[in-house]
Amino acid sequence: MTSIRRAQPHARSIDVLMRPSKGTNSRAPIYALVSALPADIRIRKFSWKRALLGRWDVIHLHWPESTIRASTRWRRWAKYTLFTLLLFRIKLFGKPAVWTVHNESPHERGTSVESRLLTWWEQLTTRRIYLYPSVTPDEEGAVFIPFGDYSHVADQLRHRLDVDRDPHRMLLFGLLRPYKGIEQLLDAFEEVHRADARTSLAIMGRPTDPDYGRAVHELAAAAAGGVEFRAELLEYEELVREIGRSGFVVLPYRRMYNSGAALLALSCGTPILVPSSQTMDDLRSESGPEWVRTYDGELTPEILEDAVRHFQSSEHLRRGREALPLRSWSAVGDQYGHLYREIFSSSTSR
Repeated sequence: MTSIRRAQPHARSIDVLMRPSKGTNSRAPIYALVSALPADIRIRKFSWKRALLGRWDVIHLHWPESTIRASTRWRRWAKYTLFTLLLFRIKLFGKPAVWTVHNESPHERGTSVESRLLTWWEQLTTRRIYLYPSVTPDEEGAVFIPFGDYSHVADQLRHRLDVDRDPHRMLLFGLLRPYKGIEQLLDAFEEVHRADARTSLAIMGRPTDPDYGRAVHELAAAAAGGVEFRAELLEYEELVREIGRSGFVVLPYRRMYNSGAALLALSCGTPILVPSSQTMDDLRSESGPEWVRTYDGELTPEILEDAVRHFQSSEHLRRGREALPLRSWSAVGDQYGHLYREIFSSSTSR
């Protein structure tokens, strides 16, 4: 694992070609990174023309698979060709490449060509950024830098919202995918609700597949009661309100690596229930068991019931405390700034 050493600022700015770099939703946390970078780091918005013909010092991709995916076969093969040319440019000219590894693997499986291109990209990367210490390999090029919190969104909106928290309300939100264990959650909750009618469950998010969305809707409608299902992505204002209304957020993913939903919930002052994994155990150690409760094995009614009791009894421990005190974007931006300077210095000294 490579350590980040402080480097002296350069006489000129370092141009970093980043995808994504800007977007229409300025509240998305990835754009908080752009704003938090030191003054000598200039982000250049990714375009294929700039990537292949423009001047830049470092390239940084967060989700490389999104760079080469398209809705039609023709566009997909065009992107494969452009990405191949980009990889040749990186290799031939020794361009530093940075990859922030947000997921163990893409959520949706791509083609065999995509897989080969992503493998080549991984081989060419100068630094691979991992978001949790326990999954950062002890090998050359691997660096741990945490992902920042959502305080730039949560703090601004929470002060404008007047909501009462219901300790018996559970919430799951985000993109709805089969691996997230939603059917299992509905089964477990139905038994919990039979035993305690005060409990409620809200599932809010856009299904990535229409058929899957219909299946979840049918299960929610057939539940004994207490289930609210909305098959749509909420704007941040409404989402922060829904998180604030809930006693806790439950994320029963079958594969738990990194979760923006977990960080958003904690940034909003709402604890989370998640399956135990290396990364979630790291998050539990960072925030404390009053904020992050983990469980082993399958989600059961007993686990949900225990979570309700646990978070009710630990509310006084959370009062007035931040769940993610070590994830300010200013600190994260400084670490990326040091990283860019270090690899740029190494590339120009060769």
